[in-house]
Amino acid sequence: MKKILFTLALLVSFSFLSHSQINIKVPEGWFIMTEMTDYNKRVNLETAVGKDGAIKIKNFDKLKQYNVLFSYAKYDVKTHFGVSPTVNFAVIKNTQNWVFSDFQNTTKTFLTQLENAGLKNINLKQSKSVYLENGKKVYKLQVEYKLPNYNEEIILTQYNYFITNKMFAQLALIGIANDKCKEAFNEVLNQLSIVDN
Repeated sequence: MKKILFTLALLVSFSFLSHSQINIKVPEGWFIMTEMTDYNKRVNLETAVGKDGAIKIKNFDKLKQYNVLFSYAKYDVKTHFGVSPTVNFAVIKNTQNWVFSDFQNTTKTFLTQLENAGLKNINLKQSKSVYLENGKKVYKLQVEYKLPNYNEEIILTQYNYFITNKMFAQLALIGIANDKCKEAFNEVLNQLSIVDN
């Protein structure tokens, strides 16, 4: 089940980020799922230098298509049985020349992919634009669903925005209806300057 959730988080991650503080602090008591290497720290900082930050990344062509910069879990996934709330952040090369409307246009396809993956009770809660504090548009997608043989409702909230026309970022927040993570998630949104009231 842990592998299914992590795979789902990666599948769901096509969110865009573009702000000056991308090196997100781990929520207190949470577990780091990705090791922060010097390389990732450098990418974090260079991505965050402004709206054209991604262009300034050294060796941009050597970056992988999908770069997970951080991934945190509320519970230790090595010992916890069940779903752990998680925070995942990635930067993604825009190899298909997407524009903002492409995020909205893929919502139906994404819901079909969730259904094909065997998820149950899939419910689209939100599909709308929110903003960074600097006014840049962010696409928000929120979906509720249940995993097979798992009773608790899972809530996936994803934020996507462009860093440049060559790169976009993705923030995926995965929570459980009865596991109160709103404060931790809001702290991450505040650090990224995403305004979602």
